[in-house]
Amino acid sequence: MKKVAVVVRNPEDIIKLKAQLSDFTYDEDNPDFVISFGGDGTYLVSERLYPAVPKLIVKKDPIICKKCSKGEIYHLIKKIHRKQYDIKKMIKLKSTVGTKKVLCTNDFVVRNKFPTHALRFKIKINNEQIHKTLIGDGVVVSTPFGSTAYHYSITKSSFKKGIGIAFNNITKPIKHKVVDESSNIEIEIVRGQAVFAADNNPEIIELIEGQKVLIEKAKQKSFLINVHK
Repeated sequence: MKKVAVVVRNPEDIIKLKAQLSDFTYDEDNPDFVISFGGDGTYLVSERLYPAVPKLIVKKDPIICKKCSKGEIYHLIKKIHRKQYDIKKMIKLKSTVGTKKVLCTNDFVVRNKFPTHALRFKIKINNEQIHKTLIGDGVVVSTPFGSTAYHYSITKSSFKKGIGIAFNNITKPIKHKVVDESSNIEIEIVRGQAVFAADNNPEIIELIEGQKVLIEKAKQKSFLINVHK
């Protein structure tokens, strides 16, 4: 990996980082790997900009970043130059909303558009409906990578394999689920207005009664650089 691009929250940080990249060629158009310098949110942005390109996630203090590589960025980059790393492959999810296709690395969220009104919705897993109409704030469908984020805030648990389904503030007791990654999930809006989001993407899709969201594992994957200690 000789060509590198950098994704940062603060553009001024690129100048500082470029000074430490003398072993590589800086290439924003066709990089071999990407340095995501910031936190979890910066990484999600970098994955949208450079899908399927291996990424090194580096924490910028004092940002909370559970998935960041530990150590000074200078030493991490030197280890990549010396090929002292491996690459972890992770699943992504694909959703179909009408004619739109959307990918996520962390999670998909369906929730009530207005917090003053509960959302009524149904869920099918592999074409089998679970429970009856659900009433609450919505549902979060996440990857193992995203299970330490919104999924965890709802369920207080995470997982390493499968697809997580977390029910957000539902009126009746219901168990959250982790299903096989080959599963397909259908969410149907029964009553109320809803919004649909993927990761921290600002492009929100509005959903109306009768509309469905179909979710399954994507063919595309994401790749994380794990620098050796």
